[in-house]
Amino acid sequence: MSRSTLLITLLATALVLSTGCASRTPTAVPSPTATPFPESTATPLLAPTATVSSDSTPLPCRAGSELYTDSTMGFSACYPIGWEISPFEDPDSDGLGIDFISPTDAANLAPKNISVRVAPIESDESEDKLLEQFAIYLMNLRSASGRPVVPIAAIVVDGRSAAQDTLENATVVEGQRVELTGWIAGFAAQKHMWYITVTGPSELQMDLQDIYEEFVSQFHLLP
Repeated sequence: MSRSTLLITLLATALVLSTGCASRTPTAVPSPTATPFPESTATPLLAPTATVSSDSTPLPCRAGSELYTDSTMGFSACYPIGWEISPFEDPDSDGLGIDFISPTDAANLAPKNISVRVAPIESDESEDKLLEQFAIYLMNLRSASGRPVVPIAAIVVDGRSAAQDTLENATVVEGQRVELTGWIAGFAAQKHMWYITVTGPSELQMDLQDIYEEFVSQFHLLP
């Protein structure tokens, strides 16, 4: 598997846990894969406590990270020094995205990846309603992939309410099965939906969680 194919696989893993939910909701809010939200008979309950939080003033980057500012997408965040930066367009949702990709070597065949996506919202729904729909989307992904359906965590990103969940999947790299884990957070702001994912090999879970928590806590929308 080539490196570009691997990265595509990892992105698909992070953002497409299942292809089994394909029905449409009345509102056209893009999901992380530009797939309309599926219908749900369940009412999502956001967890009362946050695992990650931030206010509207980003803190300085810690040692080993540096500030990235994207005036096109309209955000800034801290990312690990030395990671590759790869912007992209998502024609399915008229959205934009950027990946931060760690170096790989013989000991680490699958890279760690931070991905940020933003897409315009074609809906007059409130931000609270959009967040509820995203939580339903995450719950349905859990159900379709055979994972336990649990309340989706409520966190704060740049002073805004967001929904967060974990990611689990696997891929094959150079004939070896690699278990993957990660986190995804989504929130609505300024008539756009924002999605942040961090993924990588499961044996690096603690490192990945640390990267995710720093990135989310330092994430800031530009005025």
